[in-house]
Amino acid sequence: MRALCTREVAVWALLALLLIWPAIYNRQGIFFFDTITYVRGADTGIVALLHHRSHWSLPSGAVVRAAPASAPAAAGKAPVKDTTVLIGRSWFYGALVYAGDLLGGFWLTLVVQAAAAVAAIALTLAALRLPRIYVLPVGIVLALLSSLPFYVSFLMPDVFTGIVIAGGAVLLTRELALERWQLVAWWLLLAAGALFHDTHLLILCTLFVAALALRLLPGKRVNPSGMLVIFLAIMIGILGQIAFVLGVKRWYGVAPMNPPFLTARLIEDGTGVEYLRATCPGNGFQVCRYLDRLPMAADDFLWQTRPDAGVFASASPEAKRRLSAEQVRLAAAVFAFDPLGQVLASLRNAALQLASSGLWEFEYPDEEKATFDQKFPRDLLARLHASAAYQRRMPIATFELILTASFYGSVCFIAAALLWPKTRAALGPAIVGASAWLLTGVLVNAVICGVLSGPHERYSARVQWLLPLMAMLVLSGLLAARAHRVSPRVGRSPEPAVQRCAPRPIDKRAVSSPRGRD
Repeated sequence: MRALCTREVAVWALLALLLIWPAIYNRQGIFFFDTITYVRGADTGIVALLHHRSHWSLPSGAVVRAAPASAPAAAGKAPVKDTTVLIGRSWFYGALVYAGDLLGGFWLTLVVQAAAAVAAIALTLAALRLPRIYVLPVGIVLALLSSLPFYVSFLMPDVFTGIVIAGGAVLLTRELALERWQLVAWWLLLAAGALFHDTHLLILCTLFVAALALRLLPGKRVNPSGMLVIFLAIMIGILGQIAFVLGVKRWYGVAPMNPPFLTARLIEDGTGVEYLRATCPGNGFQVCRYLDRLPMAADDFLWQTRPDAGVFASASPEAKRRLSAEQVRLAAAVFAFDPLGQVLASLRNAALQLASSGLWEFEYPDEEKATFDQKFPRDLLARLHASAAYQRRMPIATFELILTASFYGSVCFIAAALLWPKTRAALGPAIVGASAWLLTGVLVNAVICGVLSGPHERYSARVQWLLPLMAMLVLSGLLAARAHRVSPRVGRSPEPAVQRCAPRPIDKRAVSSPRGRD
């Protein structure tokens, strides 16, 4: 492993600080509805294990239920005797937020997220054998012209979505030979992502399956060591899920359940309502009991606590379990009933998700402020009320225009560079391959989120910074190819340890080689 010098550490620290500028402007990290659920989930575990209560602790006997992405303030009024525990809000990420609160102001959480983002950028550039000095300009551009700093400053696991996709792209690009320390670093980042949110685990599984399928095609190969790292990260995510389930069963006597996301999605798509109207009550599904309330939006179906306006949140614990248990069978039945209609609806959702973008979460709307006022510890409210996000002074409108311009500008530049044979040949297969996997990851994120949960601006905006990153990788490759003589040979020897801080020359093999070998 090469040695890091003081100057490199200083650059990384500077970039980490720059990436949390929205939090610095806000004078604290930026919260979301679900942040409360994450931190209280971790607090519940601490109370159960260590019997230590904090200002986040719920009344004795209450449990934490997952909050929705757009939960109304009334969601906090559910009776505490309901011992339903939902899967979907990771206690592992909650522990990171909880630790940040213990050490004051959640700044530790933001620093860890910024360090993870900087590490992902540096690891990507190192894998492509680009000069180390490129880390600084690339980081500055991402901090000023992309969505990355907003999600680094967000007390949610969303920043790790892009990190997971970047790691998958680097690990699966067959032309890249990674040193052992790089593989370990990527495994740590991907394992954390898999533990922090279910969609990250699904993205890794999808990329892994795609890589397996690609290896079966004649003449197509994928980096085997990279596939192993992704597989091990997936295993960590699965083991984390098992540990969570066993912990909940041990402390509450009941297993946690998944919210009926599939049922809610089918209801909003309309295909589920048509099937239920044609087959209820003979099909035996629990959701038939609520047919008179349908159709409704997916978020209302899941989280609206008014019985006449929602289903799941206001149902009894027994009904919730039945709704959760039947959702896969219901999805199969709806697909068999109207396969074309459901495929078209899912494609529409994925396309809408891909095109959605916005930063409204970074200026608290009225219902979010009401939820915070009701659920936040009293000693944190004064600082919350003084924040720019609470007072709606964040420069959201300006940055939405900047992010839109940088995103579509990056798309156009990447398309022009990759579609023009001369520039594609100059880039070489390493950058082209990594770009293809990055784009695949962005598309997988849109499909998973759009089809399973429904289009939300946050789900796309959290990974849009990958497109400006990709554009800068392409630009760096073109500049490097122009500045150095192209070599037709490909070597696989790892980069030796560097004990000094002079910028190392570019490895021309990773930029311009026409092929690589496993």
